[in-house]
Amino acid sequence: MNWRQSAIRALLTLTNSKILRHLRTIQGLEKSAKLETYTQEKLKNVLLHAYQHVPYYTKVLRQAGVVENDDVQLENWNHIPILTKATLRKEFHRLQSDDLDKRKWFVNHSGGSTGEPSSVIQDKTYAEWNIANKLYYKSFGRQEIGEPELRLWSSEAEVLEGKEKLSIRLRNWLYDRTDLNTFRMTKQDMESFARLWNEIEPSWVEGYALTLHAFAQFVRDKKLRLHSPKGIISSAEALQPNMQRLIEKVFKTKVYNRYGSREVGDIACSCQKDQGLHLSVWNNFVEILDEKMRPCKPGKPGKLYVTNLNNYAMPLIRYEIGDVAVPSKHKRCACGRKTPMIDRIEGRVVNMFRTKKGDLVSGGFFVHFVGSVFNTGFIKKFQVIQKKIDHIVIKVVLNDKNEFLANKAKIESEIRKMMGECRIEWKQVRNIPASKSGKFLYTISEVMK
Repeated sequence: MNWRQSAIRALLTLTNSKILRHLRTIQGLEKSAKLETYTQEKLKNVLLHAYQHVPYYTKVLRQAGVVENDDVQLENWNHIPILTKATLRKEFHRLQSDDLDKRKWFVNHSGGSTGEPSSVIQDKTYAEWNIANKLYYKSFGRQEIGEPELRLWSSEAEVLEGKEKLSIRLRNWLYDRTDLNTFRMTKQDMESFARLWNEIEPSWVEGYALTLHAFAQFVRDKKLRLHSPKGIISSAEALQPNMQRLIEKVFKTKVYNRYGSREVGDIACSCQKDQGLHLSVWNNFVEILDEKMRPCKPGKPGKLYVTNLNNYAMPLIRYEIGDVAVPSKHKRCACGRKTPMIDRIEGRVVNMFRTKKGDLVSGGFFVHFVGSVFNTGFIKKFQVIQKKIDHIVIKVVLNDKNEFLANKAKIESEIRKMMGECRIEWKQVRNIPASKSGKFLYTISEVMK
């Protein structure tokens, strides 16, 4: 055990954190025959809490016949109406637990995989389970707490303020974690990333799928030799098979595909066997349903609906997350874990943009800054299109035109910081449809095609 791991474990114990306890629970459940029973009990608990403490669900669950005399009737589960993003926005206050003041809560924002931004209140219990789950995923690659990590990530704070908060920098120091801001990647940035990579010799690397792929292409083309970590975890965007193959070939290690969202946290992750993604059933109860709201058969894509099992501050029950998933044909993975699996996610797609200087800008930058950072709810839906190197078109469906006009200049300023001088054209529309494949494209780069 390294000194950092000892210090982190001691600090978590002193602060009464339950992260390590949750991690032990997860590790004890992954191959347990009691896994399904455990998930059902957590589901009953969150339903009962929602009925007793959340005004919106008191009425909904009574009408659905799911809770009667404080007794949960799971056989009536399908009677619960789907929670859409529109309902989440409309009923935001009535979806909050009436004991919120007793909880250590915070607000989280999502750009939304359908292009529709949303906000949700979460609490300490939710956060601790989510962190424990991330540590569990890292164990797939034998990563230990406190071993050096490198994240090809994106920092809103660095873009807006020039640096991260002191608390985040202290946490990163303790965990031996180095964050590299990849909203924009110049050739000089990527050369610097490569040097730091070899200096740090990370045991573990995390990054956005497109960012990792773009960096792997750069390393390959420059014929650079980089330290090989225990594993790389890809998230935030769809990891295509060709992208995974290149990243693994260049960095000579296994790539793990993680799927989750800001609203409900981590949902699933692939393991060493690559037979699909293991569902984190201690975090979320997942349904994949067809147009008639029936469970999809293995291999058949359907809409994904998620019920978070740990967020009592604002329970999300049968939440339509906006992605499409495919149930796995494998009842069990060859790795021996007994968690149910999905074959793949067919949702969220973002593109990389290119500036006049030839720098790469992640489509995720636009998802964050148009959808979350400045958007207080006045933008209902959006899509960003790079028509030319110096021409950006942003389609928006608006909830509040006056608020949009008041914040428009701020958004444009941040975009130009990344893209350089360019024409930004806003188009107010009534709707933004998904592509022919059914995927919603947050961003489209016609320059990179």
